[in-house]
Amino acid sequence: MTGRVAPEVETAITTAIPAPERQGFAEAVRKYRVEIKDQLSPAEQGEDFVVPRLVTEIQGAFEFADTDVFMEFHDWRLADHLARLDEAAFAIRETTRSFEIDVDGNRVTYQFADEAEQLALDVDVDGWTPQNLVLWLDRQLRQPDIHQSDLLKWLTDCIGHLVGPRKLSIAALMRTKFILARKLNERIGAARAAERNKVYQRYLFAPEARVDMSFDNGFAFRDGMYADQKQHRYMGRFRFSKHFLGADAVPTFDGAEAGEEFQCAQALDSLPQVKFWIRNVARHPQSFWLPTASDKFYPDFVALLNDERFIVVEYKGALLAGTGVDDTNEKRAIGRLWESRSGGKGLFLVVEKIIDGRDMRAQMLEKVGGAQ
Repeated sequence: MTGRVAPEVETAITTAIPAPERQGFAEAVRKYRVEIKDQLSPAEQGEDFVVPRLVTEIQGAFEFADTDVFMEFHDWRLADHLARLDEAAFAIRETTRSFEIDVDGNRVTYQFADEAEQLALDVDVDGWTPQNLVLWLDRQLRQPDIHQSDLLKWLTDCIGHLVGPRKLSIAALMRTKFILARKLNERIGAARAAERNKVYQRYLFAPEARVDMSFDNGFAFRDGMYADQKQHRYMGRFRFSKHFLGADAVPTFDGAEAGEEFQCAQALDSLPQVKFWIRNVARHPQSFWLPTASDKFYPDFVALLNDERFIVVEYKGALLAGTGVDDTNEKRAIGRLWESRSGGKGLFLVVEKIIDGRDMRAQMLEKVGGAQ
């Protein structure tokens, strides 16, 4: 045997060998475990830990705090969102030898091949009607979460405005229908994003929101959880001493090999208050995440402290630090909500390279309440 002897392996061997040999085998396994303990990672030694998950009350029952789940309980109508495109959003302008499509200030110019084609821009063609353009757009833009009647009403309003008050010819619209469809698809996406933000705020941050923490359905960290990440491991010279999965199983870092995120991991590894920590792999089904209005947020690191508290750390790179970008503000807000509902068990921190003269390690020490 090399490495960890899993309990199930020990049981299988015990069952297979003759009964008189079992006591000796059990003693040999016990001694072996003592001898190699320092060589094994916390996970290989049988350690595991569960990080609590945010839950929130929806229609009288607690559900996972996930914006996708919120939307399942939310009825919304596309007709409640602006369909009409003004000239700044979508315009068609004719010149002597070309016509120009202007979408949000981005102009695309098409040259006419001959005089006949130029004249055809405003020439009616059989089947080129506002109704048929609406039906064509309906086929292009159908969405699983939008009822077809809602989409048709919204598209009818949009095309009616373009050919009515805006006075764009149906022939010109038919010739530019693919660009129009792309613009309208963006509008639908913006409407959906607005609805997602609405329910996100309602179920998590509104005064009446009932948000709690669940260990029963928490994120379990255990041996082998990132076994499928063998091709994406840190291979540098530095040996981390407290990584939960071991120094040879640290998932890769973003950026350069010795970049700022790597330095943040070094600082976390050095804290005396940390029992062990793990590089939290983004998008992995076993990883810890918090909800955002648009997606899921996977913080960079999760650690268990010696006093059984958890600290979740997100590193904010120098390129973003000080920009006040909404993405980081949203991460801070949901992280603080998770911390506030943890009953003192969880800490959340956004680390920057330097804040008010304090380096990464000093920022983390201040958060966990430790001395330098």
